[in-house]
This record gives sequence, structure tokens and C-alpha cells, in this order.
Amino acid sequence: MKSKNLILFLIILTFIISCQKNDNSLSTSRDSERISYPVTEYTVENDIVWFRDLESFNNILSHLHTYNRDSLINWEIENDFFYSYRKILDSEPDNDAVSDNSKPERLIIEDPVFATLVNQDGIIKIGSFIYKMTYDHVIKIPINSVKNDYFNDSEFKDIKDSDAVEVFDIERKVFNTTAKSVTGKNSVFKPHPLDSDLKAELEGWCVNYLFYGSIGVRITGWKNDGGWRTDRMVYAKVDGCAWGGPSWSPPVEYCDSNYGYNEKKVAKTLLWYTGIVYCDSIRCTYTYKDGGYPNIYQWIELWD
Repeated sequence: MKSKNLILFLIILTFIISCQKNDNSLSTSRDSERISYPVTEYTVENDIVWFRDLESFNNILSHLHTYNRDSLINWEIENDFFYSYRKILDSEPDNDAVSDNSKPERLIIEDPVFATLVNQDGIIKIGSFIYKMTYDHVIKIPINSVKNDYFNDSEFKDIKDSDAVEVFDIERKVFNTTAKSVTGKNSVFKPHPLDSDLKAELEGWCVNYLFYGSIGVRITGWKNDGGWRTDRMVYAKVDGCAWGGPSWSPPVEYCDSNYGYNEKKVAKTLLWYTGIVYCDSIRCTYTYKDGGYPNIYQWIELWD
């Protein structure tokens, strides 16, 4: 009887060990199919910045929002990210012989810091999702629904109708002001009082991209030398205040300023949040000096 019990015990033990091996084999197989998410807070792969999760995205944004324009450029160089949307936003490459007629009339991204993290195809990865941005929409795509590591427009056309893909409207605040330009931006052009071939474009923005929203101001220099193009200003400054906040907060005043010498554009994000923001109004003093003139000019604009 003891011998039979021993044989039965050995049979059961062999079965258990076999099951464990099979389970381990299945686990290993599944693990090999899993996506290798960034071990650190972010990585740059195939001209796309990939954040481990939304918290990592927030941490890097908090860090970069303390940077000036030159520091944003240095961050891109340090991370071998040479395809940022900031280059489009800031009219790079810096070739004064190239007309701005080749630039998009409607910028997808207004915020220079956010533009530093998104590539020129409007793509960024956060956690297990790819976010593809157009002027009007954010397309949220599960990474595991994309066949190739490098996500491109051709592949997007094949999966955009998938049930796993979600499309969200981008909310762009249109302020009640006569300053709205024909390009759809909240902007107004101010001619140089002494030179008809020079002008400054004054802007305010409030845009929400589902997972990021910001409010800010910008001044851009323009020059006419056979055609209007962006031009480096001798000096420019924005000094603005915005009433608004995250969607869960009562309105608060957020003020900040920025200045630059020999820059095409000077901008400042007054408020940002990794979520939805709203804004009641923006008031900004724009300071401008250009050409060979000693005069400094100021305009105050209210975007409400």
C-alpha cells in the first residue's frame, strides 16, 4: 500500500512540476511580446520622444518651463532630438534667404516648451499611447496597435478607423477681439512707425491638447524685402498676465515676462497644466525695437 501511495505521490509531483514549467514557458513568451517601455523618464527613438508615463511627462515639462530658448535648443541637442516642432514654431532652420511662405499658416502648437517635446509630424508617445496631433484633433492610438516602432503617416492611414483609436477635438480659444488675423490665430500686426517695411505681430494663445493645455503670449518680427518673412528684432519683450487656470480651479491671475535680443520671436507661457486649462482673458504689454532706429515702442493688447 505504501508503495502504491509513493508511486501516486511521484506522479502528482511530476504533473505539478510539468505545469509550472509550462506556466513559466507561457510567461516568458508573453514577456517577450510586451512593449519595452522607457526605463528612465523618457527616451528618444526614431525622432519621437517617448515618456514612461504622464508623471514623467509632467516632470520634464516642469523642468523645461524654467528654460530659455537657447536652453531648449541645448536640450534637443543633448538628447539627439533634431526633429522637434519647435523648429517650425521658431522658423528654423535659420536661413534668412528662405521665404516664410513655405511655413504652415496655422501652427499646430503655439507653446515653445511643448513644441520642444513633439516632433514635426505632431507625434509624441506617453506611456502605452501614441498621440498624433493635427490642427483640429488629437488622435490617441494604443502603441500595441502599431506594427512598426517608427510610426508614420502611412501606417496611421491604415489604423485610424480602428475601434481602439480615439479622436479628440483640440480646443483653441478664440478671443473676442478685432485683432484676430486671417490665419485663424489671435494676432494683430503693428507697423513700425518709422519704416513701412518692418512690423511686429502680437499674439495671445489658449490651447488644449487633451493631455496638455497652456496660455501664453508672443511677439514676432517681420520684414518686407520683396516678400514678408520673419525677421530678427533688435530687442523685444512680452510682459503678460492671464486670468484662468486648470479646469478644476477658480480663475487666478498668472503673470510672467520674457525678452530677447536679435530674436525672430519672443514668447512666454503664462500658465500650463498637464490637463485642461481655461482662460478668461490675457493682457500683455509688447515692447519692440527694430531696424537702425533708437526708438522703443510699446503696445498694450487685451485678449478677452
